[in-house]
Amino acid sequence: MHLLHSRNADPSIVHSQHFPQIYPNSETGQPKGHDTMAYATDITARSNSQFGAWVTGMIEGLRSRIARRRMFNRTYAELASLSNRELADLGLNRSIIRRVAWQAAYEA
Repeated sequence: MHLLHSRNADPSIVHSQHFPQIYPNSETGQPKGHDTMAYATDITARSNSQFGAWVTGMIEGLRSRIARRRMFNRTYAELASLSNRELADLGLNRSIIRRVAWQAAYEA
């Protein structure tokens, strides 16, 4: 028995069965061998659990917050590393770097 996984994590179990097929030998009348046949059983274990949905929502929310925070940190670091002249060319000054980084990460 083999356990297979699909993209959406619905497991399917594949069973193999051996069905003897008799191929009479012209000399002895004994079977020469047998073939293998496989069939698949689809087992879907979906839960309508509110707890499962809550956990999934919490994980997705955490991933989103982490990604936004990384974007904020990266934008802030890049702007802070610029000279005053380069910031002036962009129409910015040092006092608004945090606000610009916040807008890039959380209001985009």
